[in-house]
Amino acid sequence: LVVSPNRLFSTYIGDLLPELGEENVYACPMMQVLIDSDLAPKKCGSKISMVDNQFIDKARKNEIDKKYSIAFFDEVQRYLEDFDLAPYAIDAFNENGYNIPDEHIRAIPTKKITDIASKIESLVYGVLIKEYPRVPDRLLQKAKNKIVMQMKKIITAELIMDKMYMDMGLHYGEGEMGYEDAPIYSYINAQVKGVSPNYFIRHIFVDEMQDYDPFSIYLLKKIYPDAIMT
Repeated sequence: LVVSPNRLFSTYIGDLLPELGEENVYACPMMQVLIDSDLAPKKCGSKISMVDNQFIDKARKNEIDKKYSIAFFDEVQRYLEDFDLAPYAIDAFNENGYNIPDEHIRAIPTKKITDIASKIESLVYGVLIKEYPRVPDRLLQKAKNKIVMQMKKIITAELIMDKMYMDMGLHYGEGEMGYEDAPIYSYINAQVKGVSPNYFIRHIFVDEMQDYDPFSIYLLKKIYPDAIMT
């Protein structure tokens, strides 16, 4: 896999390597990797628009610099680790007819991890096992699956990102999802939905590595876990 910000280079290298005996070469921009992995936002601004606007909008440039930093990547990780799932669990249990006091749900500890999907399952099962200790596990699992599915329909990457940006005082690049927001959204989406790993790709060449944000690099490693990155 060749990942390049330059489509001309991607096309050139994709044509050249097979001529040198390297078959099955796939060359594409990072955004296409995110699209192929079903993690990208449905719509976002273009890279050209992002680059052009940096010269006329200093505030946006400052936010882009922040969003591309390792410090911000760490900040997003901490935000996901601390993300409060209890209000959504309370709604889900109430809508399914469970008469569980809100404070009982809030009292269940959640794992301090970025994996939102795992945190949801852990919280829901923790509530059920504490409230109904004598119910067979088979029935608890069935109830858990129903409530987890309902929570996952509500707790989306969009919901988390909107709340996170509001809490952090950040803005979308172009009033809506900007190009610089797409890797952040995709990272959060991976924590909500999970990632289907691709074990076919064994080597990744990243052109202009210094231009990539930490979220994109993380996702490349997550999507292609067995690949060597150059």
